[in-house]
This record gives sequence, structure tokens and C-alpha cells, in this order.
Amino acid sequence: MKSLEQSISPGQQKINEYAERIYKGEDPAKIMQGLGANFRDGIEKRLLELEKQNSQTQEKVEISNEQKTETVPNSRPEQSEPENVTEKVPDQEQIIREQQKQERLVQEQKQIEELRKQLGVVESKKEDLDIDSLINNAQVISFIDKENAPFKNFHENSTGSWNFVPDETIRNYLDTKFFFDTRSIPSDNMKEVSFIQKDFQIPLDLVVNAAGFTSWKGRGEAIENKKSFYSKYLKGDQNNTMSSLNGIKHYAGLSSEIPPVDTMRLFIQPDGKIFLDNSGGDSHRIAAAILRGQSTINTRSLQVYSLDKNFL
Repeated sequence: MKSLEQSISPGQQKINEYAERIYKGEDPAKIMQGLGANFRDGIEKRLLELEKQNSQTQEKVEISNEQKTETVPNSRPEQSEPENVTEKVPDQEQIIREQQKQERLVQEQKQIEELRKQLGVVESKKEDLDIDSLINNAQVISFIDKENAPFKNFHENSTGSWNFVPDETIRNYLDTKFFFDTRSIPSDNMKEVSFIQKDFQIPLDLVVNAAGFTSWKGRGEAIENKKSFYSKYLKGDQNNTMSSLNGIKHYAGLSSEIPPVDTMRLFIQPDGKIFLDNSGGDSHRIAAAILRGQSTINTRSLQVYSLDKNFL
């Protein structure tokens, strides 16, 4: 029979470890640096669980102490009291217990808010931040050339047709799309203001980067030689790999729709301009959508950051 620890996934074990380190006083900024949205959300939930467990433990100890005090034998002989005398002590003890409970709840809420501030998580309010309006009214950064997109007729593609488009055609097209390395933005210049778990349709003319890419042609300087992409659609055993550029081509050449990206990051500059990249994986999906000349790509969640200076 598996132990409780063995039944927890490796990812959850790591989340629990990070949360406990933060709870014991380690710097949240250092621990959370570079973690994706799912990890951050999991750590926050675990911290709230730890706070709740600690509060419940304190309450049990206090109740136990009160019970011990009430059961201490009285050395004096019991004296009967007149029937018309009202016992006020139990009522006073109940009032004290209720006051202590309220104080614990207030203190627990303060601790939760402080933890959320340290983790950079702020609840978004629709009236404060209308994301859909922000995206729909945004200034275009670089247009998607739909007419000359190499895979604009992807629905007509057959298996293997992706390989018939010359690499030079792919490179030349992707070079027309503006690319900005968002890793150059110092962490001190950005603050997470919201994390929204819902479906969004993201205009590709606002997307300037894909995680891990050095250009829209993929990963690394020697792009055509870097064997870094595995596709479940390839024939043969699961050890088949292909270059990052071919991975993009292969994804774009499929006859099916491109799946949603897990999480996108939206940056808001002081001048009101916005731009986006993705958080973690799914970079090849974004580049493939560009190769198809798509106007948008879907995402399941959105991290929103405010910048204290303009970068674009």
C-alpha cells in the first residue's frame, strides 16, 4: 500500500516544499523566481492551508487548556447556593472564547493578505481592469501577413506536407514578424497585478515573444541544427526528434486546429501600450499559428503585469 507521500505527484511535493520554506520565513521572491503560473497558484493554496492548519491547532490547544482548568478538583467543600443566584461565570468564559476566536480570525486574515502581497498575487476586479477591452483597443505592434502565410491553407494539408515547404520560405516569412526578448525586462521593473483563469482570444499582432525562443524561428543560435523538439504525431518510436524550426513547420502543417496555449503573459506599459508572450511551454504552437497567418490564438489563462517604464 502506498504511503500518503508516495501518492502525491512530484510536482505537488515540490509545491509543498516551496510553500513550507516560505512559511518558515524564507524570501518568497527568491523561491518563486522563474516559476510558472500553475506553480505559483499551487504554492499560494498550500500556504493558505498551512495557515488554516496552524489556526486550528492553536484553537484545539486553547480549548484543551480550558477543559483542564474546568476539571481541576476544588479543595473546598461544595456549598449549596441559593436557587435564585444566577451563574455568570460560564457566560463570561463563553464571551472570552468568542473574542479570542474573532481575534484569531482577524490575525489569520492579516497573515493571508501579507502572504499574498509577498507572492505578488492581487485579486483583480472587473471594474478596475477590463482585460477584454484592453486587448480589443490595443495598438497593433506588428501585422500578421495572412496573404503570404506559408500554411494558410492548412486544412488541405496531408500527412508530411509540412516538409515540402522550403526552409528559406519559412525563415523569410517569420523574419517579418517583430520579435522582442522579454527576458531583457528586469524583474524590478515589473509587478504582477492579476492572474485570470479563463479563456481569452489573443491577437497575434500583440504577441512579441515565445518562451525559450531567440527568434520566431525557434530555439538557439544554430536553429536548424538544434534537436530540441519531439512530436507525438511523428511515425516511429518515441525517441524521434526534430529541430525547433521543423517542429514549428510540422505543427503548422497539421490539418487540425492548434490547441490553446496554457498561459499567456500581458504587459502594460506606462504609456498604455500592451504586448504579450507566453509563460513556459507551448511556444511552437504560437509560431505555428503565425505561419498559418492566424489572427488570434487561444489561451486558458492570463498573467497581467504592470511595467514602471516603457520598453517598446
